[in-house]
Amino acid sequence: MPPKPKFTRDEILSCALEIAETSGIECVVAREIAKKLGTTTSPIFTFYNSMDELKSEVYNTARQQYIDYLKESINYFPAFKEFGFRFIDYAKKHPKIYQMIFATDNSYDNSPIGIGKAFEEISDLILNEIQVKFELSLQNANELFEQMLIFGNGIASLIISGSGHFSREQISRFLGEACNGIVIVMKIKDGTYNQEMFRKMVGALDIIPEKINAD
Repeated sequence: MPPKPKFTRDEILSCALEIAETSGIECVVAREIAKKLGTTTSPIFTFYNSMDELKSEVYNTARQQYIDYLKESINYFPAFKEFGFRFIDYAKKHPKIYQMIFATDNSYDNSPIGIGKAFEEISDLILNEIQVKFELSLQNANELFEQMLIFGNGIASLIISGSGHFSREQISRFLGEACNGIVIVMKIKDGTYNQEMFRKMVGALDIIPEKINAD
């Protein structure tokens, strides 16, 4: 009867995730995992056929954790702004994981559902909120959402590189003003811009999100 493995698959994956978190996915190598676990590399290959297979699981697990974190934004009001905060905040708290998820050439992503596709799990609620708040068509709400993701990624990249150190209040202002400008351009283009709408919109954008009372 073969000996029972010293470590479980979950323990090996957890160790690999810790290395990816602190040093980056490129440092997830068999010898580093073995060193951290205090064993040989043999247990790793009891569960994984190759390091690429393990790295793929690290990537997909980390990505799902990120999506789950973003999903929590639906428990806040306004949800669309909390989503923006969380999109950026994750990069501040987990820079190596954020970089791994948004790498332009990521050979570890073997899932048919990319990060953009995964946003669809929560985007319906957020898009509906954007449509109502800013009186936008679904097409314009989608465009605003996409542009704010690009803008948020820019702030996140500055934070990761050490070029920017922003408070929650500053990020709130950045997101609000960027959103404000995009919506005004949309409204001018489709002929629906007016001062009353502008005042209502600015009020919504000044809000720092708060958790919705479950009671």
